[in-house]
Amino acid sequence: MMRRQYTYYLIVIKQQIEGMLHLAVKKSRNRKNKKRFKAAISYLYTSRYKDYETALYKYAGDGTEQTERLFTDIIEKEAAKKRLLPLKEES
Repeated sequence: MMRRQYTYYLIVIKQQIEGMLHLAVKKSRNRKNKKRFKAAISYLYTSRYKDYETALYKYAGDGTEQTERLFTDIIEKEAAKKRLLPLKEES
């Protein structure tokens, strides 16, 4: 039962992050960024593993520390939202 519920959470999070990437492609004005976001979406569709961490960090990210922190925050908040966990406060 736990494994099925965990798999459900991962699928929902992946779909929400995929939607965020589609919106980023639509709203981005920078051609390089659009290309990276499209590559991340393509990875989510065609990859054998279809993991959103790789899509964000390797394909959509530009390698800066700021972007890494942003993607980490996005993943944590989506996971907490789907599990109905309170977000930890930053100190």
